[in-house]
Amino acid sequence: MKKAITSLVFFISLILTTSSFAEEDFSAYMREAGKEFKANEPKKALTTLLKAEPLATTDTEKLRLGNALGWTFFATENNDKAREYLQKTLELAIKTKESKIAKKVSNNLGVLEYTSGDLDKAEHYFNNQWAKNSPTSDKYLNMIQQQKQVSQINQIIESGVKKFLDGKFTEAIIEYDKALAITPNNSRALEYKGYAYYRLGDYDKAITILKIAEETKSERFNIIINLMKAYCSAKKTDELEQLITKYKQSLANKKEVLEADAELNKACADKPWLKPIESNAPKTSETSETIVSPDSNT
Repeated sequence: MKKAITSLVFFISLILTTSSFAEEDFSAYMREAGKEFKANEPKKALTTLLKAEPLATTDTEKLRLGNALGWTFFATENNDKAREYLQKTLELAIKTKESKIAKKVSNNLGVLEYTSGDLDKAEHYFNNQWAKNSPTSDKYLNMIQQQKQVSQINQIIESGVKKFLDGKFTEAIIEYDKALAITPNNSRALEYKGYAYYRLGDYDKAITILKIAEETKSERFNIIINLMKAYCSAKKTDELEQLITKYKQSLANKKEVLEADAELNKACADKPWLKPIESNAPKTSETSETIVSPDSNT
């Protein structure tokens, strides 16, 4: 009987000792993987984490490992595996009511979906009850909102462009106004709206809007061209000369574009930009002088 009890105690002790070694190995692998990840070696970290996977027996270990594996797969650009591990880990975190890890994993899933281009899924993870109002979720939700707004505006403007190309200039202006109601200084919507008024023959309105577009984003060369058309059509020579003088260098660099624009050449038949451009061109000497070195034997 005594021998049997001794054997049982030894067996239990062996189990506990083996478990202790397993826990130590798991922690060692996790520490090593952390060092490798920080050293910008995610593939090495992934190999180490996969060695730790069979040793994760408790929920705490599984949560810690699952999040680490998910994020490391993401770092190695294996989004499918990253998503698989992170989703399983989130489910376990919710089941075990581990709100801190649920917040971290939700944010990681949000980042994954955001970088994958699925803004709706990303918004779902950042906006759930675990991640909501965290610094990470607030940052990304703000970026998502901005991107969705840009996408919405671009869709509205494209709708206006389609109507414009169909010759429906007034309807196009209505679409551009919708975009401007969201972002009043959208240079693209302002430019297109101004040009639509030009095509309607309302040159003064076109000039007013195109000048606002110019102030907003003067590097859009079409704004300058369309302003020139409007000034020529409205017979506003002083304003036209001021505009040409202001953008003399840009016009000189785009001389071929000006020559190719039939509408511009029709509106400004005398090509008022040519003289300022030519006067701005560097002068070249017709004769050249040979400079002889004082030490030359010639």
